[in-house]
Amino acid sequence: MYKYLLWALLIVSKNGFCCDPTVWSGQNELAGVYRSGDELFYIRPDHTFALKRTAPKYQNDVVLPICYDTIAKGSWVAVKAGVLKLDNDSNFERIYFTVRQEKRLSDDSVYVKIAVPRDDAFFEGRFEYELYFLYGIGSYAISKDFFVLPRNKVSPSAAYNFSLRIKDAYPATCGAGHKCYQRIFFEVFKDFDFDHRSNYFTISLDNFNECFVERMDMSNEILLVDGGNIQWRGKVYKKIG
Repeated sequence: MYKYLLWALLIVSKNGFCCDPTVWSGQNELAGVYRSGDELFYIRPDHTFALKRTAPKYQNDVVLPICYDTIAKGSWVAVKAGVLKLDNDSNFERIYFTVRQEKRLSDDSVYVKIAVPRDDAFFEGRFEYELYFLYGIGSYAISKDFFVLPRNKVSPSAAYNFSLRIKDAYPATCGAGHKCYQRIFFEVFKDFDFDHRSNYFTISLDNFNECFVERMDMSNEILLVDGGNIQWRGKVYKKIG
């Protein structure tokens, strides 16, 4: 029995974890607020975190399409002394949408309108809308937010079922040779059953604005804690509270 226990402990040690990755005597001392430039990192004792971007005190007359708000939020665990692993809250990345289904115009066609909140940062052609019609033509992608398809191409039967994903063609915070923390793909819904009596569908993306698009992908993200400060993305976040 002791032989198997020793073998298990060796496996855990090779993976770089303490005996219990959530137990580290100094982890509660990390709770506080850390700053680097215009970014504030909130590490809370309840194992949640938030990353906020603050607006500069002085701005010129040019209005930049940038989000000054919470850009990441989720939970953290101490992998080992001085190393934290972060993951976004799944609800923080969720797109809230509504669908209006109507009977309009020609019966031979299916009309899809994708409505996003008005935002100066969303110039025409920034997003590509990728759809997958389960019973019809399969994959279909278009950069327009309104399109018309022949009814027999969408579905050979009376049933309508399709998925919607959005691709961002303008990942502003991605640099060559560096990890891209800005999300490029956004899953809106999958295998959604539409009313077969309708042929005009308006899909409203209620929270899909610039701040939502700039939320960061923090899946399995690693932070280093050194001397009471946080090191991440080549930046040092100094504890201020």
